[in-house]
Amino acid sequence: MTLDLVSMLLAAVSPIFLLVGALGLVRLPGVFNRMHSTTEATTLGASSALLAAALHFRSGASLTAVLAILFLFATAPVGAHLISRAAFEEDMKPPQNQKIGGS
Repeated sequence: MTLDLVSMLLAAVSPIFLLVGALGLVRLPGVFNRMHSTTEATTLGASSALLAAALHFRSGASLTAVLAILFLFATAPVGAHLISRAAFEEDMKPPQNQKIGGS
């Protein structure tokens, strides 16, 4: 019973994280801010969805979901670092004194 509630909570929170990551990609200025937003939010969103599935099914799929979460936590920072390094080498500087949200 308790695991079902936790699973439902994780499944409900997952799209919120993914939506925040998508909004950050669209709304934030500069490649560095966008990269940070999408990496952090989508990692949490995908991990919570996989953990919800693992708690819900409680079978061999649980091990697969946990391994996918570990893989995601290992590769997302590396990918973000490579994107930021490539942007820095292309002289893409972070925006200075730019307001967010069109205000």
